[in-house]
Amino acid sequence: MLKKLYPNKYVASAYDIDYKTYYNKGYRAIIFDVDNTLVPHGHKATRESVELCEKLKNMGYKLCVVSNNKKARVLPFAKAMKVEYICNGRKPSRKSYIKAMNIMGEKRENTLFIGDQIF
Repeated sequence: MLKKLYPNKYVASAYDIDYKTYYNKGYRAIIFDVDNTLVPHGHKATRESVELCEKLKNMGYKLCVVSNNKKARVLPFAKAMKVEYICNGRKPSRKSYIKAMNIMGEKRENTLFIGDQIF
């Protein structure tokens, strides 16, 4: 069961991923973690994170951030990124991932999750 929680691929940074290749493979949605994935823990959205999200949306991706943090942390970040969000996600519970896919109108087969670690 724990094997399901481990990633299929490791990269140094969310900014190093070849998103075009995944898009060409049929992926259309991305669920991002926030802290230590798009920005250092507790930081506001950066120019780099906003530009990445804009690039991905322009490419055709739907985006949603899912965080275990509270609304006070996640909402301002999601607003700056202009993406949907789920706070208090209780990851790694599947419920928040399923909810994010429903919000985006996408399914498991064409959705990527990009996060930093498992506690």
